[in-house]
Amino acid sequence: MKNDQFIPRGSVIKNSGEIVLMVVYTGQETKLMQNLGSYSFKRSEAEKRVGVTLVLNLAILITFIFACSIWNFLSTEYWFDNAPYITDRIDSTATEVSF
Repeated sequence: MKNDQFIPRGSVIKNSGEIVLMVVYTGQETKLMQNLGSYSFKRSEAEKRVGVTLVLNLAILITFIFACSIWNFLSTEYWFDNAPYITDRIDSTATEVSF
């Protein structure tokens, strides 16, 4: 086999009657495989800004939920202690009327 008979990876052979083929694996050290490299995804400025905005909104939402939970706990405790008509803890001092 000579260099003029070499067909690079990904090539398409058309209009040939018969093909005799030999596949040789040369590993990851070939120039073609080294040039492929790892692909880094490019993000536009708008996509970066949307990502930061989403993280910021999530942080604000978690803070808001935490603050509302604390306020609800304190408010509920206050109203249950100071408004006995809301709960079953009614200490009635009225006399019972029997018929």
